[in-house]
Amino acid sequence: MFDSRVPVVALLAILCTAIDGFAQSPQGDLSKLSVDDLMDVEVTSVARRGQKLSDTPAAVFVITQDDIQRSGATTIPEVLRMVPGVDVASVDGNIWAISARGFNGRWSNKLLVMIDGRTVYSPVFSGVYWDIQDTMLEDIDRIEVIRGPGGTLWGANAVNGIINIITKNSVETQGVTATAGGGSTERAFASLRYGGSSGDNFHFRVFGKTYDRQENNLSSSLVGRDAWQGQRAGFRADWVASPRDNVSVQGEMYRGTTDEALALFSSADPLHGPWLVTNKPRGGDVVVKWTQTQSTRSETSLQVYGDYAARLSPALREQRRAFDVDFQHQLSVGKGNELVWGLGYRRNTVDAVSPLGAIDFQPSKQSSDLFSAFVQDEVRLPHNMKVTIGSKVQYDRDSGAQFQPTLRGIWHRNDHEALWGALTHAVRTPALIERNASINVSAFPGQDGLPVEVVIYGNHDLQSETEDTAELGYRWQWSDRFSLDATTFYERLNDIINSESDGAPRFDPAGHVVIPLRWKNNDAGDGRGLELSATARLTDRWDLSAGYSWLRLHNRHTGDDDIALFNNSPRNQVQLRSLFAVTPRLELDLSAYYVDRLIASDIPAYLRIDARLAWHPTAALELSVVGQNLFDDKHLEFTGNDHATAVPINRSIYGKVTWHF
Repeated sequence: MFDSRVPVVALLAILCTAIDGFAQSPQGDLSKLSVDDLMDVEVTSVARRGQKLSDTPAAVFVITQDDIQRSGATTIPEVLRMVPGVDVASVDGNIWAISARGFNGRWSNKLLVMIDGRTVYSPVFSGVYWDIQDTMLEDIDRIEVIRGPGGTLWGANAVNGIINIITKNSVETQGVTATAGGGSTERAFASLRYGGSSGDNFHFRVFGKTYDRQENNLSSSLVGRDAWQGQRAGFRADWVASPRDNVSVQGEMYRGTTDEALALFSSADPLHGPWLVTNKPRGGDVVVKWTQTQSTRSETSLQVYGDYAARLSPALREQRRAFDVDFQHQLSVGKGNELVWGLGYRRNTVDAVSPLGAIDFQPSKQSSDLFSAFVQDEVRLPHNMKVTIGSKVQYDRDSGAQFQPTLRGIWHRNDHEALWGALTHAVRTPALIERNASINVSAFPGQDGLPVEVVIYGNHDLQSETEDTAELGYRWQWSDRFSLDATTFYERLNDIINSESDGAPRFDPAGHVVIPLRWKNNDAGDGRGLELSATARLTDRWDLSAGYSWLRLHNRHTGDDDIALFNNSPRNQVQLRSLFAVTPRLELDLSAYYVDRLIASDIPAYLRIDARLAWHPTAALELSVVGQNLFDDKHLEFTGNDHATAVPINRSIYGKVTWHF
C-alpha cells in the first residue's frame, strides 16, 4: 500500500537540503524563453512551412518543452489542459475526452491530432485513443495547437482544431537521460533514452519507458475499473545526406493494458452490465521523411509512414493498418509570394469484431483509399499586410470530392500589434461505425421483465458534416515582458450527424423489444466564442500566464441547446499558471484550472490545483514532487457517454528523479 506521507517527507527533505546548499551552489542554467522569444517561435502547422508565431493568421498556442517539464504532467492529455479554448476532461484514469470549440466526447471527431505529421485518429470512430498517444515527454520539442478549422492543409477531421506534437531532432538529444518516479495514482514509471552519433552528419536516439497507474478510488471500500499499465520503445535517426538533403527515420512499438467499465450491452445477455473489461492495445509505426532544398526559393519534402494498431478486448477486437504518402513543395514566387502545394494518398484497412456482440460491423473487414491535393498562396501587400488563399480537395469512394477553401489575412499595425481574420470552410467525413455498424447502446427491463434494447444502426447514405467559420484575432506585445492574444469566432454547422428514431419498436429474433435509432444528418447549429491568453514576466524569476475561453453553441434544428451533442463542453474555462524560481536551483510552479459545469449531463463545475516543486542539486540532476488536484479529494470531469462509465478523478501526488549524463 502506498503511504501518502512519503512524498511529503521527501518534499521537506528537498527544501531543507536545497536551502542549506544554495549559498555554496553555482547558478544552473534554468533560463526560459522571454515573451519576445515566444512570439518569435517558429510554427509549421498553420502554413505547412516555418513562420513566426506573431505572423500566423490563426488562433495558435504553442506548448514548449519548458512548459511540459514544469507542468508536472505525465501524459500528453494532461499537458493540453493549459491551452485556452481546448476542453480536456478525464472520463476515468485512462480515457480522456478532448476537443476544441465544443462537441467534446471520448470520440471527439472534429479534432485532428498528429505526431510529427502522422495522423493518429482511428477511422473506426474518427476519434483518438489517448492512452496510446505517447512518447518520452522529454523528447517533445513543442506542441502546436490550432483552435479553429485547418482542413485547407490537413484535410477532413481538422474542423474545430489541430494538435500537432513535434519531437526533437536527434542532434538535440545526445547523451543519456533517465527518469524514475512513483506515488499514489502513479504507482511507478521510468524511462531511459540514449542519443549518439556517427560523424557530424548522422545522429540517433533510442528510448524505452514503462508506467503503472492504479485505479481511482470511488469510496473507502470501492475502486474504479480504470487501472493502466504499458511499455513503449522507439528510435529516431537524422541524417544530413548532403548540403541539400536531410533524411529522418523514426519508429515506435508499444503494448499495454487498460481496464474499463463498458456501458454497452451484449445481445446474448442484454440486462447484464456494465461489463468490466481489460483492453490490450498494442502496435507500432515507422515514419520516413526526406527533405531537399533546391535553392533559397524552393524546398520539397516527401513523407511516407506505415502504422499498425490493435486493440484487443471482449468489447471490440480492432486491428488497423494505415499507409500514407505525403508530398509537399514550398516555393517563393517573385517578391513577397510564398506558395505551398502538395499531394497525398492514404489507405486504411480495418478489421473489427465484437466478441460480446455489442457492436456489429458489416462487413467486419473494410478498406478505404483517400486521395488529396492542396495549394495555398501567401501574398505580401503594402502597409504590412499579408493575405493567404488556398484550398484542399480530397476524394474517397464513400464521400466523393470534398473542397475546403480558406481566406486569411493579417495586418501588423506596428511592431507591437497585429490584427488577423479568416474565413474557412471545413468538412468532417462520416466514420466507419456511423456508416457500417450497429451499436447496442443500452438495455433495460420492460413489461414482465422482457429486455428492451436501444440500438443505433449505421447509414450508408450519410453526408459529410460541414462548418463555415469566421475568425477575428488581435495580438498585442506591450513590451518584452507582457503579451496578449485574443480571438473571437462564429461558426455555422450543417448536416451534423446525430441519432434519431428509425421507426416503431420491434422484436428481434431472440424475442426482445428493440427501439431502433439510426445515424442521420439531422442537426444544424451555430457557435460563437471568445478565447484570451496573456503572458507576463513579472521579474526575471517569476512568469505568469493566464487563459480564458467562453463558448456558446445553439442547435438550429431542435432549438434545444441542452442536449448532450451541443453541451458536452463547458461555457467558461479559466487557466492560471505561475512559474517561480525561488532560488537559482529551486522551482515552485502552480497551476489552477477552473472548468464550468456541463449543462447537458449536469456535471458540476470544479477547480483543479496542481503544484510542482523541483530542486536542481546539479545541472544534470532534478528531484521533483508533484501534487495534482490538491484541494479536492475527488471530482467528476465528464459523463460516461460514448460507451465508457465515468470515474471520479482522485487527488494524487508523486515524486520524480530526472538525470542527464
